[in-house]
Amino acid sequence: MAVPLLCAAGGVHAAADMVLSQHIVAPDPVPAGGTATVTVVLRNNGPDAAQGVKLTDVIPPGSTFVSMSATDGGVCSSSAPYECTWAADVPNAGERTVTLRLVLPSAAVWANDASISTTSTDSNSANNSLTRNITAVAAADLQVVATHNAGGGAVAGTPYAYTVNVSNNGPDGLPAGQSPKVTFSVPSGSTITSIPTGAG
Repeated sequence: MAVPLLCAAGGVHAAADMVLSQHIVAPDPVPAGGTATVTVVLRNNGPDAAQGVKLTDVIPPGSTFVSMSATDGGVCSSSAPYECTWAADVPNAGERTVTLRLVLPSAAVWANDASISTTSTDSNSANNSLTRNITAVAAADLQVVATHNAGGGAVAGTPYAYTVNVSNNGPDGLPAGQSPKVTFSVPSGSTITSIPTGAG
């Protein structure tokens, strides 16, 4: 059986086929202002080992980089350009995984671009890049803070008051027609002396 080889002046050169086999986002969709985890899997379809493998990720404009890590000894940058490199070769049928975490600020569809390269001869460069659209949906972040005026501790039989504040840390407001509902449980054995009031 004849085996195809890639030849050049000076001899036979090793050939690999690096491919981006997976580009997964979780959660999907992601709440706006929340953290999206992007998992990218690189695979070498061979037949030879791939040397000098590098993954480059272009995060969506306006998003915020959180972290980037790689398996099998990969070293990743923490500022643009966001890249992971491997000193060791990626063998035939070998895989490497990169995990990227970023924050998308508002509800929209955001494009994340990933690409790989190798210093070895790559027999098929058409499978070296992937674009993954990340959907961010409108999201609110409600926060409840309760305080009381009993100082260091309530004296038995002495009235005291709770103040409950509700805020929305965003990035979006609540849908039209909706408002927050607060359920507050008082300590067991206590008596409510007045109807709760509030504004907002």
